[in-house]
Amino acid sequence: MTQRPSNLPPPTEADRISHIISHAREADAILGDTIPEGLESNRTQQLALNYLIAVIGEAANQLSKATQDSLPQIPWGKIIGMRNILIHQYHNVEPAIVHNTVVNDLPALIAALDTLTDNHPGGQPS
Repeated sequence: MTQRPSNLPPPTEADRISHIISHAREADAILGDTIPEGLESNRTQQLALNYLIAVIGEAANQLSKATQDSLPQIPWGKIIGMRNILIHQYHNVEPAIVHNTVVNDLPALIAALDTLTDNHPGGQPS
C-alpha cells in the first residue's frame, strides 16, 4: 500500500469541510433512488456508501472544537460515532441505517455546511 508523502501539509479546516460536503453529495448521488431493500442486495453500493460516510465522520472528527462549537445544530458526536461503527463494528452495519443516514441526515449536514462556506469570502471558512 502506498502512503501519503509526509512532506504534504495536513488538510485545513476548510479542506475538511469541503471533503464532508463533497463526500455527502457523492453518497447522495450513489444512493440515487435506491430503496432500503435495494441497498440490501447491492454490496458494491453498500461498500461505497459506508466508505463515504466513514470519511465524513473522520473529517468531522479532525475538525477543531471551535469549528464544531460554531455549528451546534450539527450532531458531531453522532457523525463521529457512525464512523466508529462503520470502521470498528463493520460486521454489524445495517444497510437500512446507512440508507436512512444518506436520505435523512446528509442533506441537513450539506445545508448547514453550505451556509458556513457561503458566509466566508471565497466560499471557504478560515
